[in-house]
Amino acid sequence: MYGVFTYLWQNRIATVLIAMLVLFSLPVGYDELKYVVLAIGVGVLAIFNYKNAIGLSLSGVSLLVLCGYSFLSMKWAYDPVRVVPDSFILLLAASWAILTGECIRHDNSLLLKIQRSLIIIFGVLLGLHFVGLHLDMAFTRDWHHLLAKNKNYTVSYLTILYPFLLFYNSKSQFVRFLKLASGFLLLNVIIILGVRGALVALALLIVFKIYTLWNRRVFLYFLASVGLFGAVSFGNSEFKKIAASSKIYQDYHSEYPSRKYLNESSFSQFKTHPLLGVGVGNWWVHAYQKSVSNIDLLNQEKDVVRLGPHTWQTLVLAEYGGIGGVLWLGFFMLPFIFYLKSSYQKRRSTNLLIGAWLAFITLCGFYATSHFSIFFFSAIALIGFLSFGALGASLLEHKVMGKYVNVIGAVFISILSVYFVLFGMSRYQANKISPNLKAKKSIDLNSLNKSQEWFGVDESLSTPIGLIRAQYYWKENETSLAKNEFEATLLRNPYNANVLISYRDFLIETDRDNSEIQDIEQRLMQQQPNLRLK
Repeated sequence: MYGVFTYLWQNRIATVLIAMLVLFSLPVGYDELKYVVLAIGVGVLAIFNYKNAIGLSLSGVSLLVLCGYSFLSMKWAYDPVRVVPDSFILLLAASWAILTGECIRHDNSLLLKIQRSLIIIFGVLLGLHFVGLHLDMAFTRDWHHLLAKNKNYTVSYLTILYPFLLFYNSKSQFVRFLKLASGFLLLNVIIILGVRGALVALALLIVFKIYTLWNRRVFLYFLASVGLFGAVSFGNSEFKKIAASSKIYQDYHSEYPSRKYLNESSFSQFKTHPLLGVGVGNWWVHAYQKSVSNIDLLNQEKDVVRLGPHTWQTLVLAEYGGIGGVLWLGFFMLPFIFYLKSSYQKRRSTNLLIGAWLAFITLCGFYATSHFSIFFFSAIALIGFLSFGALGASLLEHKVMGKYVNVIGAVFISILSVYFVLFGMSRYQANKISPNLKAKKSIDLNSLNKSQEWFGVDESLSTPIGLIRAQYYWKENETSLAKNEFEATLLRNPYNANVLISYRDFLIETDRDNSEIQDIEQRLMQQQPNLRLK
C-alpha cells in the first residue's frame, strides 16, 4: 500500500489529471459540484506546477484575451449581473487549458498517460452503450440515468474519446483491430440512437485519419471520389427513401423548427448588436422576443417550455458580436493553422489532439451539452480545452514569464476557487428549493438572497430569484413589496413568460389597473399564441 501511495505522489500531476477525467466521466453527481471539483483541481495543478516557470503561448494569450473581453461586456450588457458567472466559467476553462498545457510541456510522458486512461474510459462506456442498446435498455429511465440521461451528450462524449484510440501509435495487429471494431460499434450506437452531430464528427475524424496516412494528392483524389459517390447517392430516389426512414433524419425533421428558431434568435441579436454583442450571459434576456407559434414544442396550451441555445458558434455571435466573434474564430482555428505549419514529426505526435479538437468544435455546433454554461461543465468541454492547451504546449513557442506571474496566477486561482465554492453552495441550495416550489411548499426566503444572482442561480432554477421573492411576498399579503419585486424582475427579464404570467395573476388578484393586465396578456399572446391563460 505504501508503494502505491509513493507511486501516486511521484506521478501526482498525472494522478490529478486522470482523476479529474474519471470524475467528469461519471454520469452521477450534482452538476454544480463539478465546478467546485474543477476549480479545486485547477488549484491543485497550479500548486504542483508552482516550481516550473510558467510559459505563455499565443493559444494561452488568446484565451486570456477572450476572458478579458467577456468580463468587459458588463459595460454594455443589458443585464451586467448575468455576465459574471459565464465569464468566471470561461476563465476557469482557460485556466484548465493553460495549466494542463504547461504540465504536458514539462512532462513529455504525461500525454501518453492521459491517452491510455481515456482509451480505458472509452472502452468501458462504449461497451455499456452497445450492450445496453441490444438488451433493449436504451430508453428506460434507469439506463439513461446510468448514461447521464441524455443520449446526445453521452454519444457525443464517446465520439470525442474515440480519437485517443484512433490515433494511438502502435504497430500491434490487436490494437489495429480494436480501432476498427470500436469504430464500427460506435457507428452502430450513433445510428441506432440517431445522434447526427456525433455522426458528422465521426465522419470528419475518419477523413482526418485518412489524411494523416496518405499524401495530399492521394487525399484529394479520395475526397473527390467520396464527393462524387455522395452526389450520385443523393440523386438516387431509393437512397432518399432509405435516408428519410432513418432515425437520424426523423429526429432532425422533428427538431428542426425549434433549432431554427433558436439560431434565428441568435442571429437576430447579432444583427441588433453587430459589433459588441448583447453581452455574455445575456442571450436568455433577448431570446424569446418573437412568436413561437410555429414550434409545437414551445407553443403549448398549458406549459411554458423554453430551450437554451444549442449551437455554440451562433451563441458566440449573439453574445460577443463581430469583434468577439473574430476572437473566437481565432480560438477555434488557431490549432489547425499551427498544425499545418508544423513539421511532420510534430504533426504526427499531435494528431490525436487535433482529432479531439476537431470533434469538440463540431459537436459544439450541434449540442449545448458539448460545451459549458451555468447549468453544467461537460466532460466533452473538459477534453476539448485540455486538447487546446496541450496543442498550444506542443506546437507553439512559449515565452517564459518571471516568477511574479506565478504569484499573480496564485491570486487568480484563489479567487476562482472561492467563487466556485460559493457558486456550488448557492446552486445546491437552489436545487433543494426547486422541489418545494413545484410542490407549492413554504421556502426559506433568506436562502435566496439577491447576492446569489451573481452565481447564476436565476437560470439554475429556471425561475428568477426575484420572481420567487415576489411570489413569497404575495403569499404573505405584502402586496407592496410583491409589486416592487415583480417590476424589478420584469425589468431584468422583459420576455420571460413565467414572470409575465405570474405578474398578470398577481395584478388580477390585487385589483390593479386593467390596462396593465391587458398589456401583459398582449405580450404573452404575441410570444405564445396557443397559451391558455386562467
